[in-house]
Amino acid sequence: MKRLIHLSIPALLAILVGCATPEPVSVQEYKRVSLDEFFAGQIVSIPLSFEIPAQYVHATRLKEPVAYSYWMQSNEVAGVVRSDNLPVKTGYLYGKVSMNVGFDQRKGKFSDEDAFEGQLAKAGMTLVEQKRFEVNGYPVWSLIVRQKDGKVIYSMYIAMLIESNALYIVYRPPTNDLATGRAAWNRFISSIE
Repeated sequence: MKRLIHLSIPALLAILVGCATPEPVSVQEYKRVSLDEFFAGQIVSIPLSFEIPAQYVHATRLKEPVAYSYWMQSNEVAGVVRSDNLPVKTGYLYGKVSMNVGFDQRKGKFSDEDAFEGQLAKAGMTLVEQKRFEVNGYPVWSLIVRQKDGKVIYSMYIAMLIESNALYIVYRPPTNDLATGRAAWNRFISSIE
């Protein structure tokens, strides 16, 4: 009678590579940046900061509109400057001043908040998650949206405490990996202070 031997994946890998144990998956490291630093001095100073992946740097020399700011891995910047294609394989962050969303202090809402889900549905997109909270008197509206093509956009509006504009920050995770995206996004929004 034959006897079956059950091996775990790490045990099988150890046998196949000469008893070496597999390398543990690296944990994402983060660094704290202020909104002033994130936007490279292009906005009115707002005394908030948050954590972003430690390997991301401010990408300069990009053909970007005024008040846009891109952050990505340093080894990706030259290729983006040459090609104008953002680094989807390694992910990136960008921020801008939204010209069509502001915060109405009397109503206590962002201008698009009530109609947002309907606007998404018309565009064939779905709202995966939204959170509203306030940090040091600044309202924040965090959104996770799935596009028609299945890609997920992690974004947030931060009120500038004026009705006409808000800060808009977007994260595109490496290769649209949802687990990485959600973990990083939760870190970003929970670290705002």
